[in-house]
Amino acid sequence: TSPASGGASGGGASGASGGGAASGDRYELLVPKKSSLRHRVPDADPGMLSFVHYLLDVDPKTRPSAAEALQHPWLHHQYACLDSM
Repeated sequence: TSPASGGASGGGASGASGGGAASGDRYELLVPKKSSLRHRVPDADPGMLSFVHYLLDVDPKTRPSAAEALQHPWLHHQYACLDSM
C-alpha cells in the first residue's frame, strides 16, 4: 500500500498517513491482491463468472446500474431444468 496525495474536498477524518492541513490531507489507498474468481471457483459457470465480474467493477462510472445488470446475457440464458438431469 502506498499513500496517494489527494486534493479531496470535505472535512472529516484525515487519511491514515495524514494529519496535516485540510488542503494537504493525504489518504492511503488500499489495493487488494489480484485474484481471479475463475481460479477460486474453477467449476463455476462461465456466464456466472462474467456476470459477477461485470457487477464488481470498481469504477462507479463504468459499473452497471441495477437495470443494466438485469440485462446481462447470463440472466437471460435458458438452462435445462434440474429435474431432467
